[in-house]
Amino acid sequence: MGKIQPVRHFSSIKVSPITYKKNQLSREVSLRLEEFDDFESILNDRNFSDVSISIEGKTIMACKLILMKKSPVFAAMFRADMKERNKNAVLIEDIKYDIFMELLRFIYSGKVRQLETIAVDLLAAVDKYRMENLKTMCELEPIKQMGIDDAVRMLKLADKYRAKKLKKRAIEYIVENKIDIFDQAEFRGLDKELMYNICQAIK
Repeated sequence: MGKIQPVRHFSSIKVSPITYKKNQLSREVSLRLEEFDDFESILNDRNFSDVSISIEGKTIMACKLILMKKSPVFAAMFRADMKERNKNAVLIEDIKYDIFMELLRFIYSGKVRQLETIAVDLLAAVDKYRMENLKTMCELEPIKQMGIDDAVRMLKLADKYRAKKLKKRAIEYIVENKIDIFDQAEFRGLDKELMYNICQAIK
């Protein structure tokens, strides 16, 4: 007869605290991502919405509480005694539909599609609704893509929309490439304050 193998009691196997914490963290991250996906799925779903947003002739359905949680501007809008609150409707006239949809997607899910191509256009919407986390993301894309031909334009946009990181990098880039940029008509047309900022960076 063969030897009888001893029974192994797996309950005695010890899991290191580090391994346990890593596994627990992975599960928590997965659950959070699932939550984000769930929120994105209810964007523009009438069953989970209490406000309609009209933009470029199209209507988007959204939830006030979610909008208020992510944007202090939306929070002020819906808390105030305003026409939008009474009618449960908001009219957006200064932002393109596709751009606003990505703003909402970020509010609902923390994600943005094709940020590298829309970051500059999205920056205006982000500044309007004071969404600092998304603003940081929008600033990084033009910083990575900045070139001789658009550095001055990026500086003006950064100044207009209070994008501090983008403004700082644009000034640095202009100074680094002053031989190629200082003769540009757009550079010579900069306002005095921005010119002063550039001069300060040269010192």
